[in-house]
This record gives sequence, C-alpha cells and structure tokens, in this order.
Amino acid sequence: MQDVEIEVVGRTKELYSLWHKMEMKHDRNLDHITDLVALRVILTPRGESKGGSGGDPADSGTWLCYHVLGLVQHLPGFQPMPTKVKDYISFPKPNGYQSLHTALMYNGQSIEVQIRTAYSESSTVFLDFTCAALDK
Repeated sequence: MQDVEIEVVGRTKELYSLWHKMEMKHDRNLDHITDLVALRVILTPRGESKGGSGGDPADSGTWLCYHVLGLVQHLPGFQPMPTKVKDYISFPKPNGYQSLHTALMYNGQSIEVQIRTAYSESSTVFLDFTCAALDK
C-alpha cells in the first residue's frame, strides 16, 4: 500500500465564471449547473514532493485518482450522477489539464468533486498563470 498525502479544498464558482458558463451553454437555469459548489481532492504520493520516486512524476499517483473516484461515488448519503463523470486524465484537455471530475447530489444540492495529483495541480497552476500572462 502506498503512503499518500490528501488535501481537500472547497470552492464556490465565481460569479463571472458562472455567467460565462451559462452564456456558452445558452442555458440560464441554475439547476443545470453542477459545479456551483466543488471540492478539489489533491493527492500527493509520499516521495513525490521530495524529489520523486524515480518514475515519471506525471504518472505518479494516477491510479490513486481512480481509486478515490470509486470511494467518492460510494459515500453514504450521496447520490452519484453517472452522466456527470469527466475523465481528463485518460483524455487530457488540449492545454494539458488532467483531472477526474464527478458530480454528486446531497440533500438536493449538486456538488462537483475534482480529483487530481499534486503534479497535475502544479501543472494546472502553471498553465493558468501562463495563460493569464499571455492574455495581457
């Protein structure tokens, strides 16, 4: 069994992001937005943050993401939304973004859970920073 550090961070969708998503999808119904509230689960296999385990850091912990996805979808009291699973690890976005997304219902509220490795998180932050710099 692999030792892993787990960080869970919550967020609510920013107003501009919400407006932009509704405009792009031509849908102004808030009930159709599944990521108003989201939890980000960041997995760091031990050794990855201290120089790596000798393998490709991009592959380190990827299987853990799928394991956590299975656990999240079976949390007591939560109802998974099977049509709202996105696998950006097997099928990365064109900008290189890699993460697993799933949506759950809890007491009538939709919650998105994003699962990724620390390596993917640091790459995402770099991509966001680079894109923001290029937009100026």
